[in-house]
Amino acid sequence: MKHFHFILSVFFISLFSLFCINAQALDKETTTTTTSISPEGNTVIKEVKKTTRVVTPVPTAKEVIAAPQGSISCFRVEEGWFNDIWVPTHQVCQYENTSEGEIWVEGYWGCNKATPAGVCTNWEWKAGHWEKKLVVY
Repeated sequence: MKHFHFILSVFFISLFSLFCINAQALDKETTTTTTSISPEGNTVIKEVKKTTRVVTPVPTAKEVIAAPQGSISCFRVEEGWFNDIWVPTHQVCQYENTSEGEIWVEGYWGCNKATPAGVCTNWEWKAGHWEKKLVVY
């Protein structure tokens, strides 16, 4: 009888572990669906894109440069993929009438290589910089 209970316990522990692993994997993957209509108006085009969320902790900033004074607004950009780089949450400030640009982007570590499990294998530093226009992503 002890052998039966042992096998039953192993079965339930394995089943529980499987559910936990699947729940964790769901948190790492994002699905984006875009629907558009062809120029002729007769075809619906549906694009489904799956992306993996990077779960590796972001390294400590190389340098912290305060946003230049005179901004009209500042806000946080949420983490996500942009131009094949995983960009962590960072601050962006908007300006008017500056020769440098309209947007100041806070420095951040971007991940340009990640495993399917969301582990970053290569971080690159992107120093604080000016952008001519606000890019929404």
